[in-house]
Amino acid sequence: MDEVKLSDGVFEQIKDFRHEYLTEEQESLIDKLILNEELKSRYKENGLCYECKQPNTGDYYCQACKSKRFQQNFKNWTSGNHD
Repeated sequence: MDEVKLSDGVFEQIKDFRHEYLTEEQESLIDKLILNEELKSRYKENGLCYECKQPNTGDYYCQACKSKRFQQNFKNWTSGNHD
């Protein structure tokens, strides 16, 4: 099953909105632009990730991007043990 994502066009139209303080006009536009209910709910609750251009999975937190950064930086992690 394909993952549903926001298009670049939708992102460009809503990127400057403050998800926690949407006007009625912005709310109406969001309802028209984001048809997938899960994405719409995530956007309204958590805002956008400006790295991957998708709704955050938590309050100002994107699990996908955080996981990717962790994987890329894993080789630099150490337990601190020098045995």
